[in-house]
Amino acid sequence: MNGARGWRKASALGPARGGTVARPGARCVARAASGVAARVATQAEKGATAARRATLGMMRGMMGRGVGTVGVGPGVPAGRTAGPPEEERRDFPASLTWEGDFASLHSFAHVNREMVLALLRKGVDVRIAPAPAPAPAPAPGPVPRPDGADGSPALSWSRYRPLQDVMRVSEHGNRRRAQWAQWAGSKGTVYVRPVWPPDFRRPHGCKRFVLILPWEYGYLPSAWIGPVTESADEVWAYSRHVRDCYVRSGVAPDKVAVVHPGVDPLLFHPQAPRAPVPATRGYRFLFVGGAATSRKGFDVLLRAYVRAFRRSDDVCLVVKDYFYGPVKGEIAAVQADPDAPELVYVYGDADPWMMPGYYTACDCLVLPYRAEGFGLPALEAMACARPVIVTGHGAALDFCSSDVAYLIPAKEVVFPEMRVGDFPTCGPPVWAEPDEDALVRLLRHVFAHRDEAAEKGRAARAKVLGRFTWDHAAAEVVHRLSG
Repeated sequence: MNGARGWRKASALGPARGGTVARPGARCVARAASGVAARVATQAEKGATAARRATLGMMRGMMGRGVGTVGVGPGVPAGRTAGPPEEERRDFPASLTWEGDFASLHSFAHVNREMVLALLRKGVDVRIAPAPAPAPAPAPGPVPRPDGADGSPALSWSRYRPLQDVMRVSEHGNRRRAQWAQWAGSKGTVYVRPVWPPDFRRPHGCKRFVLILPWEYGYLPSAWIGPVTESADEVWAYSRHVRDCYVRSGVAPDKVAVVHPGVDPLLFHPQAPRAPVPATRGYRFLFVGGAATSRKGFDVLLRAYVRAFRRSDDVCLVVKDYFYGPVKGEIAAVQADPDAPELVYVYGDADPWMMPGYYTACDCLVLPYRAEGFGLPALEAMACARPVIVTGHGAALDFCSSDVAYLIPAKEVVFPEMRVGDFPTCGPPVWAEPDEDALVRLLRHVFAHRDEAAEKGRAARAKVLGRFTWDHAAAEVVHRLSG
C-alpha cells in the first residue's frame, strides 16, 4: 500500500534475494548511515510546509470555482464532480463502526481516514473506534517513526476535521483509546475492523462483522482460517489478488468481496505543487515504498537502473523511502560510483498533503514489487497523470493494463517452506519475481519515448477518475451493506 506511508506489518520472509527482508511485526535493522544520503534527505524535506500551504491554497481555489468540496459531514450531499455518476441509491439501514488507526502516516491509516471521509459525504452514520498504530521493534540509530516522534512529521488534521467531530477528540487526539472505544461502542449493526496485528474477536452486540486483512502470498496463515470462518460475516479484500488468496485457502467465495481503495482526484492531480526534490537531471523516475523490504522489489529496481543508464544520461532516480529503516548503504554506494546515474534518496514519513508533490516533481513511477495487497502509490501516480512501470502480476492488474501502464513481465516463485516469516501457511506461499532485464528495457524505452509515456499517464488519470476514487470505494461499501 501505499504513498510514502508504511503499512500494517513489515515484509514477510521470502526466497533469498538481494536486499533486506523484514519479518512481520518487526522493523528492518537500519543500515550504516551515509552523511551524503542524510544531507540529501534533509534538503528534500525542506520546504514541506510551503508545499502543503500551496496545495491548500490550490484546493481552496478549486472549491471556490465549484470544482468540489472536501470534509463535509453526515447528511450533507457530496459536492465532488470527480466521483461516481449519480445513480439511484438504496437507503443504508444501519450505523457503522469503523475500528482502526486514524492518526498515523502509514497506508492502513490513510485508507481508514479517506474511506470514512467518503462514507460521511454519503451520509452514512459512521462511528470511529480508534486503534493504536502497530509498534515496530526498536532499531539502532535515529530512525524516524511513523507516529511523528523523533523528528518525523505528524499528521496534519486540517483535512480530517470531520473525523475528529465523529471521534469527539481534541485537535491532537490525546484522549485514551478506552474513552474512544467506550463512546464508539459496538452498538452499530455493522462493525468493520482493518487492524494489524489481526484481531478476530467478534465485537459484542454487532449484527454484521467485516474484516479487512490483506495478505499477498497465495495462501493464508493456517491460524487465520478458523477465526475468519467462524467470527467474520464478510471479508473485504483490497484486490482480486487478495481475494484469491482467501478463496484458495478455503474461505467461502461468497464471504470475500473486493472493495478497492481509491484516490482523491482533488488532491492527487497533475497541477499539484512539486515537492522540493534536489535532483539536477531532467528526466526523473520515482520509487515510493519501503525500500528495505524485499517485498517491494527495490533491489531489482536499483540493479536495473544502474544497468540502464550512466552518469552522462540526463536522468535521475528519486527514492521516497519510509518506515522499515533506511537503506543508506546501498544508496551511498551508487552515489559514490562516478559512472552511476544520479540518485536522490529521501527517507521519512510524509504528510498526505505532500505526497502529490513527489509524483508531479517526477516523470514516471517505477514499482517492481514482488507482493502487494493493492499498490496505492501506483494509483496515486496515475491520478497525477504520471505513467507507471509496475509488475505485471497480482494486485496492480486490477487497475493497470498495457493501455495505461508499462507492465514488467514476472514469474511466480514458490517459497522453500510453507511459511511466511513467523506465519505457517495452509499452502505453499508464492510471490512474483519481476524480470530485471525487461525492466532495464522499459526504463530505457520510457526515457527515450517521453511523449508516449506522458500519453499513457493522461489515459491512466482518466481511468482513475472513472472508477478508482474514494467516492467509488464508499459507494461499493454502501452497496455491500445495503443488501
